[in-house]
Amino acid sequence: LAELFGKTDRTKIFMVAAACFATFLSTFCVTLNNHLPAAACAAAVLYLAMKMILTGEFRHENSFLIGILSMFFVINELPSLSLFACIFIAVALYLPWKTDFRQAVQHVLLWGMGVGVTLAPILATNYIAHDSFRPPYMHRSEGDNWYEYTYETANGREVKSYWQEPKGLDVGEPDRMKYAFHLTFGHHGVFSLTPIWIFSMIGAVMLLRSPDRKLQLFGLMVLGLTALILAFYIMRPLGDRNYGGNTCGLRWTFWLIPLWLCTLFPALEKIEDRPMLWRLALLCLAFSALSVSYPIWNPWTHPWLFNL
Repeated sequence: LAELFGKTDRTKIFMVAAACFATFLSTFCVTLNNHLPAAACAAAVLYLAMKMILTGEFRHENSFLIGILSMFFVINELPSLSLFACIFIAVALYLPWKTDFRQAVQHVLLWGMGVGVTLAPILATNYIAHDSFRPPYMHRSEGDNWYEYTYETANGREVKSYWQEPKGLDVGEPDRMKYAFHLTFGHHGVFSLTPIWIFSMIGAVMLLRSPDRKLQLFGLMVLGLTALILAFYIMRPLGDRNYGGNTCGLRWTFWLIPLWLCTLFPALEKIEDRPMLWRLALLCLAFSALSVSYPIWNPWTHPWLFNL
């Protein structure tokens, strides 16, 4: 991705350093979770899709692989279905429909086959395990809430599930404005804990003015998805407004990290020859790395800003 989007060595090194040391994906490497594989698959799909779009090299095996990996990140992070749709539309728009209609159809079919390769076993194993095609977290409606239950201990004492009487952050933040602030610039903030993403948002805005229409659309996609996902979680019911629970960062947005890394480049290239601004970017990189390393042995702890 650095080679695909970057133009200078210094900005490429910055981006790779950020990917390695300054995102919460590194923090989550020490535990079994759904966020890391979702982000890894999103990065792979982004690379394959953007390479096809920017270079015009449409290879059948890449379309098949995109189908497999894109469905896998959707399975791990259901809101990333929005990225799945964007990637599908973007690639479909640039397929050679006019010059080679048959080949274009083949690419779409291969994508669909790849999706099926991932989706079929997931649905099958989910049904075998739970007698339902829907995963457990989709069973939360009234009368079908798998998280509200009671059980008896060996001595006959009745115990309620934790989610019937949640505590702390799990009660939910009643003030949506306060919740929105802390999701962005507060104690669990995307931009306060890892300020390098401020440069990513600036870079995405700069892409809107790129002479390359493909990059314009990419910048628009990144800004749109970021706004959509943040709005989605801000508008969740009270019980879901819990910052992701006892965790070091806003884990629901981690699958967006590969996109944010790519939009760093326009902003970095603009300030590369401006020493003061470049030092500011390096300071933000160091600050982000410190936030990421604070809970390095256990990502299921609150961020340092929350503990102040």
